[in-house]
Amino acid sequence: MSESYAPSNILSTPDQTATTSKFLKLVVSVENPYSILATEAGLDNVLGHCTNDLRFRTIQVFEGPATDQSLFRVAIHKTIVREESRYQLVLYDLYGRPHNKLVSFAPYHNAPGVSAACMITIEKSDAVLLSSSFHDSACAQALVTAEWPHQVRMVNSELSRALACDPAHLLGRPASALHGPATDVLRWCTLLQSACDGQADTAVICLATRAGAPVRAQCRCVPVVEEMNGKILYALLQLHPAPADDAAALPPPAQAPPDSPPSHDLPRRAASAG
Repeated sequence: MSESYAPSNILSTPDQTATTSKFLKLVVSVENPYSILATEAGLDNVLGHCTNDLRFRTIQVFEGPATDQSLFRVAIHKTIVREESRYQLVLYDLYGRPHNKLVSFAPYHNAPGVSAACMITIEKSDAVLLSSSFHDSACAQALVTAEWPHQVRMVNSELSRALACDPAHLLGRPASALHGPATDVLRWCTLLQSACDGQADTAVICLATRAGAPVRAQCRCVPVVEEMNGKILYALLQLHPAPADDAAALPPPAQAPPDSPPSHDLPRRAASAG
């Protein structure tokens, strides 16, 4: 079957720069043995494999002991019924070294000689394992679900102290419970979306104590998986002291009632080891 794809082993992507290494695109068949039909135009290699050498090969070239081969194949096969998906997978390079990659699967219907194929997009993954995500006790942290409304599942004592609230006030509530009148909601949503897309991101955010006092913090949002191969299920929020020169980038806080505590930055001792 591979021979029928020989004349078109290059995937043309005129709307994207093919030489970038941020995204690696492949088209593969949706039936066993999942042959590689095409690679992105202008792409020199995929995980160290020369694109010319990938011709007539199968996805097995990227698999190793830690790869969930069943998940890999099921995701490809489900694109037949137009089901798109995205997982973190452990893929192997030419030298047998494992890499955590975010892999997206989508239907592809332009491959010559076939009625359907699968477009695979490979990019870096910043995800950490759930079992190790809460080990850094030197900064304020909260674990929220990746799905909207990003329910708060865990908080540590540093976060409770920084926001002057009991953990019971936050657990089970949407992540917006951390907001205050001065929170830049667009910036906050962008942080969470980046984590849901497998990429860690950082921004200065103005949150609030339970009493409503603004708290400036540098928030790092990290994707979290339960297993090395699987969906991104959570986002880890890590709060550090905000750089002083970022104050101008934040919206002005709303007028607080006379009896409200004054606004403050996240205490620097909370991030002394982070």
